[in-house]
Amino acid sequence: MANDGVHFFKDARNVHIEGSIFNISSNAGAGADFLTILYQVITQDALHNASRKESVVRCLPGTRTRIIEKVEQSLNELEGPQFLWLRGPAGFGKTAIAQSICEQLLKDGRLGGDFFFSLVGGRTDHRHLFLTIAYRLAKSNPTLKAAIESVARRDPEIVNASLEDQFRRLIVDPLNSLGVNDGILPLVIVIDGLDECDGESNQTKILHLISSTLKSETLPIRFLIVSRPEPWIAHVFESTDSLTIIPLEEDDAADEGIRLFYNTEFAKLRTGPKYRHLFSGMREQWPSEAELDELVKLAAGQFIFATTVIRCATESGLGSSPMERLTELLTTHSTSESTHFDLLDSLYKLILSKSDDWKSTVEILGAMEGLVDRRVSHVDSIFTPEYLDILEVLLGLAEGSIYTNLYNVHSVAFVPESLATARMGLDTDGYKALLDQNQHKAFKFHHKSFIDFLRAKNRSGIYFVDEPISNQLLVRLFFTFTQKQPLDTWIHSVTWIVSQHLFWRLLYRTGQMGNRELVKMCFSRLRIVIFIKEGVGWCSTTLPALASKWTFQPKYEEVSYPH
Repeated sequence: MANDGVHFFKDARNVHIEGSIFNISSNAGAGADFLTILYQVITQDALHNASRKESVVRCLPGTRTRIIEKVEQSLNELEGPQFLWLRGPAGFGKTAIAQSICEQLLKDGRLGGDFFFSLVGGRTDHRHLFLTIAYRLAKSNPTLKAAIESVARRDPEIVNASLEDQFRRLIVDPLNSLGVNDGILPLVIVIDGLDECDGESNQTKILHLISSTLKSETLPIRFLIVSRPEPWIAHVFESTDSLTIIPLEEDDAADEGIRLFYNTEFAKLRTGPKYRHLFSGMREQWPSEAELDELVKLAAGQFIFATTVIRCATESGLGSSPMERLTELLTTHSTSESTHFDLLDSLYKLILSKSDDWKSTVEILGAMEGLVDRRVSHVDSIFTPEYLDILEVLLGLAEGSIYTNLYNVHSVAFVPESLATARMGLDTDGYKALLDQNQHKAFKFHHKSFIDFLRAKNRSGIYFVDEPISNQLLVRLFFTFTQKQPLDTWIHSVTWIVSQHLFWRLLYRTGQMGNRELVKMCFSRLRIVIFIKEGVGWCSTTLPALASKWTFQPKYEEVSYPH
């Protein structure tokens, strides 16, 4: 959820947050603008035009035109389908297409709502889906706004209601009040990345909820669902009426778009200040037409492959010049007997192999990947420079070496610069100010396909990240390290980062592993109580009572957590 706490509700009265529950009294509902309050509850950066911490992907002008026209043609039919499913494998540019479609729908006044799920962006929580869509619906039409605000005045607790109630009362009922007008095209709700929503059961629940409603009622709305072709999603659509499926893998125009993308990006590289001197006296075209043909074949419709190739060519680490890096990429790959994943995987392996100490690089990535969880929020901002410094210490690495090890993965992730030099000579306040200035410069995986690659042993081979082993190692290192530190000095420098972020993720992950010994180790140390107290300010009289409620169960049984 995109908010920083209670201060967001400064213009509304009687609004309280307890955990993830929002309490809005009836007085606030009657006296405050519900949309202003609702905006603080929704997943703000799930909207297509939000200012996200990760880059917003868009289709390059002139690319994906046929597939976009096909979607728009279906949406613009008066008797068109109520459901469109735009499906495609990882890296086929689904989100960029959805982004472009949303922008056009907004221009046409037909965007009823949108939600962009993203594991890498930290937007996986299904609980905010219909609240976010309701916000956009209310903004799109005065009649809908009045109907939605009327619901809120009657029942301010709608923000905490079940998914079913929110869908019915904030979306279906207001749309019914709008009515169906013959000759007028309906609004469109776009849900992108449904497969990155938190859990298969929630994904199918959302689809069943929408599908069953569309079967029983005639609403002035159409849904565009964008996702990978996961079998459980396909199974729901098999029983869905009024459905059009648009498979991206059958888009024969994708190669044209990828060629245009290559030409555009290589032109920027040749004329940019970094490498202009290398190409100023070159007589032959680079890359050659034959090389471009091979690059297009290698991409095989995957825009993520093409963008990763460009990053490899423009970043240092794979050779002394872009020409040498591209030559190595082309000689390493073969299109003869490879599947889409084989080609992408071999590219990822090549990138990791260029690290001087690839084992340490994989260990670092494993520790980071282990903390990227569908059920934990703020994923998009946890790997700040401060976080990387803490992780470096926990892993026992020399100062600055975490950045050295991550240097060669620029092609698959954004790696911030180390603050080691900048913080020299700063006092505590100066260091905190430096950290505040750099909180937005966080390590980010560019695409979920790289995380998938690390997690699949049959794809990554020696670069496989064994999640349970990585998590157990990190937990052990954490507690081994804290035992050696003088509490009064060390704890105050890292309290916030450890107790509120890394600490809770480690505890959560430990509970999921079913390892009794590690769970006992977590809660048998008085040190942890101090971390919690220093980090979140719980009073000392409450801490012993909380600690006494932790129970340790046999392996593979669920661990009981206090709330």
